Amino acid sequence: MFKIKMSGGLGNQLFCYAFYLRMQQQFPTEQIEIDYSNYKYCKFHNGLRLAQVFDIKYPFIIKDYYSLVERILYKVRTLLRDRTYKQKKVQIVHENVEEFENFLETPLKKSLVLFNGGWGSELYFKPAKELVLKEFSRYKMNMSDSVLEIADRIQSENSVFMHVRRGDYLKSDFVDLSSTNYYKNALTYLKNNQSQTLHIYVISDEPDYCKTHFDFLNGLNVTYIAGNQDYEDLFLMSKCKYAIIANSSFSWWGAYLSKAYIVCAPKARLKSKEDRPYDVLYPKEWKIIS
Repeated sequence: MFKIKMSGGLGNQLFCYAFYLRMQQQFPTEQIEIDYSNYKYCKFHNGLRLAQVFDIKYPFIIKDYYSLVERILYKVRTLLRDRTYKQKKVQIVHENVEEFENFLETPLKKSLVLFNGGWGSELYFKPAKELVLKEFSRYKMNMSDSVLEIADRIQSENSVFMHVRRGDYLKSDFVDLSSTNYYKNALTYLKNNQSQTLHIYVISDEPDYCKTHFDFLNGLNVTYIAGNQDYEDLFLMSKCKYAIIANSSFSWWGAYLSKAYIVCAPKARLKSKEDRPYDVLYPKEWKIIS
């Protein structure tokens, strides 16, 4: 049996499920499960959203609310389970390209294999890319009329989305890209590598900050997107012809699900921790911008 642990917000959930699809495709006779029990104990952004947003086949079943007693009991069970795993020497495969490739080359030695990590790279699901794109094109949630109108406009224009994430990033190890020249440099790169006037769609959790501080957008054709559901922003990103993503798995998927001619991705992502290599973080076609 394979177990894949899921955690994080919608972007991270997309990576995990994409990895699950790849493993299902590669190991059709193996029992493969997603362990999404983390969501019973922790509140990741908007919670377990994957099966709410997309019409997918995996049976995600979770309560809307868990009491304090239920959360404590879950935590105790988790600690006991993890200790049992160690005692039984369950095979654990971590999110590491070399370690994962070694696993694929080596016959299974244990009856239970745990896949521990976010699996946040195309490398982990690329053999199932077409299936992944198909699964994530089927939205279960209905888009509002205003979002559908914007989507129609985006598809008729020379559109680029600029995803600016501040909020929780201001107190985390992620670089606040809005205080760097990244967005300005990425936009300059796009202007120099295509000839038509761009319509810039700024998608941000703090659009007023962008209006005030992004002087380089003055005089340009800009629309600020605010007040949408997360899946609506993802949907709009996927319709754009160009992409300027943040250091975020959410806009990573917005660009990946699009047919963008050029995707600009940030070179700076973390403040202190050593990051993964760029050929792991991003598809090779994407342009890395300082």
